[in-house]
Amino acid sequence: MINRVLVALIMVSMILVANLQVYSSQLEQRIILEGWIIVPAVEGRSSGGLINITVTVIFPGSGNIRVTGELGEYNVDEITRKSMVMAFMTGSMLAGYYWRLFDVIIKIMTREEISGPSGSFAIALLSYIMLSAMSNTSIESFAVTGAISPDGLSSRVGGVDIKCRVAQGRGLTLILPLSNIQDIPPTCTSRIPTTGVLEAYSKITGFPEMMLNVSYSLPVNFNRVMSRASQAFIEESLKLVNMLPENYRVNLNINQSLSRAYALLGSNPYASASLAFTVYVTTIQAFYSYQIDSNGLNWARSELLILNNELSKLKSELDSKPRSGSIYYLEFLATAYTRLADANSSLITSGRLINERANSNDIAYYLGYSKARIDSIKIWIEAADAVRDDKPVIGEGDVKKLALAYGDYVEAAISYATILVDYIIRNYRPVNANNLRLYLENIRSLGEQAKKEASRGNYLASIGFYREAFSRSLSTLFTPPDVVERGLVDYYIKELARIQSLLTVQSSTRGLVSGLAPAYIDYSVVRYGYGDYEGSLRMMQEAVASTILWSMMILLKPVTPLMRETPILMEVSSGGQVVGGNLRSYILITTLILAAFTIGLLSSLVIILRVLRKEPTA
Repeated sequence: MINRVLVALIMVSMILVANLQVYSSQLEQRIILEGWIIVPAVEGRSSGGLINITVTVIFPGSGNIRVTGELGEYNVDEITRKSMVMAFMTGSMLAGYYWRLFDVIIKIMTREEISGPSGSFAIALLSYIMLSAMSNTSIESFAVTGAISPDGLSSRVGGVDIKCRVAQGRGLTLILPLSNIQDIPPTCTSRIPTTGVLEAYSKITGFPEMMLNVSYSLPVNFNRVMSRASQAFIEESLKLVNMLPENYRVNLNINQSLSRAYALLGSNPYASASLAFTVYVTTIQAFYSYQIDSNGLNWARSELLILNNELSKLKSELDSKPRSGSIYYLEFLATAYTRLADANSSLITSGRLINERANSNDIAYYLGYSKARIDSIKIWIEAADAVRDDKPVIGEGDVKKLALAYGDYVEAAISYATILVDYIIRNYRPVNANNLRLYLENIRSLGEQAKKEASRGNYLASIGFYREAFSRSLSTLFTPPDVVERGLVDYYIKELARIQSLLTVQSSTRGLVSGLAPAYIDYSVVRYGYGDYEGSLRMMQEAVASTILWSMMILLKPVTPLMRETPILMEVSSGGQVVGGNLRSYILITTLILAAFTIGLLSSLVIILRVLRKEPTA
């Protein structure tokens, strides 16, 4: 009997100690961070107020991002909720964390109905600061407004005059999008226009603006392929021009672009190929217009069939390619898929215009663009094959993980874009409403194609389609409006360069860098030098979009806040509720006390039982 009791007590003690050790291990890895920021809001048409928004971040989590008001989720509309979700995802990405590591509660401290995206930039900024320092954060001297862009920019909002008035009335400085600068009234003297999260971070903290010059060479074989492509586009363009009657050549104006492409052939092959490609597009569109005028719509129908068949063959070729190889190989194949998506979209438009018997110039515009895009797909396949054996090598399993994580991010951007377009049209009635709807339809179609490819296990194609959707959403929906006309483009290019550099530093520590980002940046510089500021800004966005894609590989690595070798992350002295650090000592002491208590209890029971049984003692 005694032995059984002893065994049972020992087993219970062991279980208690084991459970306590497991619990202590879980506690040691749990982080709860809290932060708050002030956001100005417009109430009615002429009044406003200041709203405190709190953000609670819990690690570990499952990616649940909850947005509530003081009455729960009922007084938060869909545009606010989706913009806030996008804001946290963007802030955590810039801080170098995968958002699904956390659970998040964003609480908007008001009982009134909450509508609009203008608080989302504040949440992206706050999330970035909290996660970068892994500490509690309060932003006390500023009120922040702006809509977040998924690449970290601050987009234009309404009601700036009211927001500035209420902020200044409370002694706060208003941080607002730079693209709102023309809306700032003369009375708004305490304000800081900013372009994005990184610049705003510098303004708030007083830290110097981050500008890391990260440069690396593109693969030699990639440059060789681009050089050959440039020469081929130039030669084909000249051939087509010579086949055109004089009246079709008049408005081409290709000589300057051809000269620039020639000049860059040795020093910047990608920029040279890109310029040559634009010449090729222009000339082939003119050639198709001539053919349709000469041979009628039957020629256009026949060419459409040929191009559709050629695109289908290229899709099959891409689908048959190996799904592992160098990061350059995979990126260039994914780029081929983006070009395929672009060509397919143009072919669909071409078919619709032919059926509607539209004018020859419109049909030729889309049909010629489709032909040029199909030819560019072949170039990207060649470029991918040329660098497949380069380092580092990415396995097929990682491609799947990357596709799912990147798809998660882009789907959030598409969802945000969908509700944002509806919000803009409903509240501002823009003159380009129809164009916004068409672009949105195209972006959603690309997202559906990406999901379809993923469901088939074709994750690289999924990445390509998502990449195209993301790029189009940035350039069409999230770029601050009219920044070129207002002379603000330099500031936005600079902020995009900061973001690209930050993400590149994060990924380069693991030997992973975007092969196309430096090519896009070089081309951006070229276009800026020619006075094409809008094109330059667009190419910088392409660079950031490509870097975001491949930075996802870093976010997916098993690196958690507690695993980073930074002292502040192990024991947050600035107020973060980190259950760890000194807790380990408490757990150890408690375990020893429990063990001593258990031993004492067992000893007492043995003595008592022996006494009861009148067993002699020494």
